[in-house]
Amino acid sequence: MINKDRNLDFYKYEVVRLVEEVKSNNQGKVDWDKISELFRNLYPKESSHKERLRSLYRSVKDKKYIAYQNTSRLVADELKGDETPIEEKVLKFLTSKVKIVTIAIRLGIKPEVVKSILANLLFRGYDIILWTEGGVEYAQFSRQAIKGVTRSKEHCFNIPSKEFKIGLISDTHYGNKSSAEEESIDYIYYLYNQGVRKIFHFGDIVEGHYMGNRPDAIYELKPNAIGFDAQLELASKNLPQLPGLEYYIITGNHDYTFTRNTGANIGKVLSTIRDDIIYLGHNEAKVYLTKNLSLMLIHPTDGIGQNYSLKMRQHIDKNDKERLGDIIGMGHYHKYDHTHYKGIHGFILPSFVKQTNFMKYNNLPSVVGGIMLIIKVDEEGYLTNLVTETKFYENK
Repeated sequence: MINKDRNLDFYKYEVVRLVEEVKSNNQGKVDWDKISELFRNLYPKESSHKERLRSLYRSVKDKKYIAYQNTSRLVADELKGDETPIEEKVLKFLTSKVKIVTIAIRLGIKPEVVKSILANLLFRGYDIILWTEGGVEYAQFSRQAIKGVTRSKEHCFNIPSKEFKIGLISDTHYGNKSSAEEESIDYIYYLYNQGVRKIFHFGDIVEGHYMGNRPDAIYELKPNAIGFDAQLELASKNLPQLPGLEYYIITGNHDYTFTRNTGANIGKVLSTIRDDIIYLGHNEAKVYLTKNLSLMLIHPTDGIGQNYSLKMRQHIDKNDKERLGDIIGMGHYHKYDHTHYKGIHGFILPSFVKQTNFMKYNNLPSVVGGIMLIIKVDEEGYLTNLVTETKFYENK
């Protein structure tokens, strides 16, 4: 039975393509059993009887043209005038389980080209899974990419020094028209000149791309910041590479818009293209600065509100100290607060984005700046002294 959505020519050209594919892998010999099997895998609802396929093949006169194109004219015609990048076309297929050969047929390219594109997307940080089932190759976004990102694991540094400095920054929102790019770069150089060699970023590295619930968000973007690749480039450019300096990052809700929309994880990609950037996880991560001194990175997703100073105490009350650790930093709120509560130092971090239109409309100020912690520990790595230095940029 012929699928009503495709006319007979479609299947004629597909048989020609499969014949050429089998011949290329079989020393130029035609194997109708293999062709029938391939056709059946592609179109299980269609008749794959060998005589039918032979009849379709014989009815096509311009076989050389079809073999050269390696796809059907119908698909090629559908793609004419479409300037969408091929990677984006491939991504649209991955929201559900799909055969690689099906992507190839629909886009008019060889399966090997599809696999090359998928490999490149994986390298760039897209959460894609590839597998073989019954001899057929499949691809799909991972469940994490579709449903959300899981919590990160713990990381241990065991800094050997008894006194050291670390830098804390958050919410740089690279790509937003109000992003304080110059100030963030200035602060990173300042930290470096103060002897800091580890900077922790608490999320919302880039502005991202909100869709649906915030349709006006695209107007907040700079002209050179439309899309994942553009914001990736901005993030890499605005995190200076300096000898011995390392960045440890988590992703926040703005970063996650790319993961939700396309499966791309900007934290993973940054850590792939830059050896000095280490991706810790999404929304939160716990690191051990020494074996007995931990730092918790958190990027909440709730509203900011006016009582932001209570956010840290409420979070500490809802969790035990063993889980939270000794020092907690929270991004997302674009404010500054330091609380010492129940034996935990809690910091709400300022941002590196000036007041955006969204913040103005919602009467939300934005504090611009960063935090340097000067830490002293004893022989066992327990905290003995903590000095905080906060640098603000409101008047710049």
